[in-house]
Amino acid sequence: MDKEYKKAFVALKDNEEKLKILLDLERSLLEINVAYVLTPNHKNLERVEIYKKIYFDGLTKDKFMNTIFALQRGTNLVNLMFRQLPGQHSSNSTTTFIL
Repeated sequence: MDKEYKKAFVALKDNEEKLKILLDLERSLLEINVAYVLTPNHKNLERVEIYKKIYFDGLTKDKFMNTIFALQRGTNLVNLMFRQLPGQHSSNSTTTFIL
């Protein structure tokens, strides 16, 4: 998570607002069928990991590319969530794909 975004998220005094933002993100990630981990917890968010398992016995080019696109949509959702924080207007976050 970008340091600027982390500061903006921590600066939110209202824990209800933090929870609402994260619940909206979680619901959106579930809708696009990707798994996620919020580290270390909802109140002190430092990292959002997004992943999707692929099993080799049914692997096709189509399934592989759909998985890559789902992960890209997930990272875009996370960036969008942080850009909506007060005082945030652009994205400097780092996105890493591990295959």
